[in-house]
Amino acid sequence: MSILASTIHRGPLVRAQKTVIYGPEGIGKTTLAAQFPSPVFLDTEGGTHHLDVARFPAPKTWDDVTKTIAALASEPHEFRTLVVDTADWLEKLLIEDVCRRANKTSIEEFGYGKGYVVLAEEVTKFLASLNALLARGMHVLLLAHCRIAKFEQPDAAGAYDRYELKLTKQVAPLVKEWCDMLLFANYFTKIAENDSGRNAVSADASASSIRPTRPRGTPRTGTASRKICRSSSPPLRRLSVPAQKSNQWLRSRIPSRGSRSWSPEKKTW
Repeated sequence: MSILASTIHRGPLVRAQKTVIYGPEGIGKTTLAAQFPSPVFLDTEGGTHHLDVARFPAPKTWDDVTKTIAALASEPHEFRTLVVDTADWLEKLLIEDVCRRANKTSIEEFGYGKGYVVLAEEVTKFLASLNALLARGMHVLLLAHCRIAKFEQPDAAGAYDRYELKLTKQVAPLVKEWCDMLLFANYFTKIAENDSGRNAVSADASASSIRPTRPRGTPRTGTASRKICRSSSPPLRRLSVPAQKSNQWLRSRIPSRGSRSWSPEKKTW
């Protein structure tokens, strides 16, 4: 048998997933993350206090974060998903650690963007450390807030606003490249004309949606999106997942088969 015939395989591979969900504050990202298989939260901002979930103590330093990841990778447990809530608050801890080790008071004090280069290198190391959890069969979910940023597409005239991860511009691309699924959650915004003939905007949290993002630089279409802002997300009518169906949609993409006990010999749950 040839080498190619013996090494090439077809079909999907069932493995742990790397997921990022970002959106505005209060949209329900933490509540949605609690529906993942057997989650344990690394709660950096206290967003799980109202939920009955397993959580680590809030990390005070970056050393607390690395010790938590090492413990999940080496010690026996039944957790199936690590939820980092949120990535932007985790980035703040890392910035403090980078500045402390370099004896700087601010990331800007490095000069000429050198501090952000160091920060990106440390984030790369952190994402690589998560491979030990993935190899153990644990899903990794990063939650993050969003911000509206001006974007100018190189091959198009003019700029437009779009939703972005609330991370530094050096770190956000690394997180996007790392994940298997990059999901955006937002309120369902309606624009209607009131009695005075003016447009009235309302955001319905019960009709919030979660959807995969479109390729970078693709503006959102539709009358409502043009009146508010343009986004890199697809129209709600095409790829949106309403709040009440988000759990089923995610479960179809997050493998959860197998027992609840990890087998080091077979490397499976």
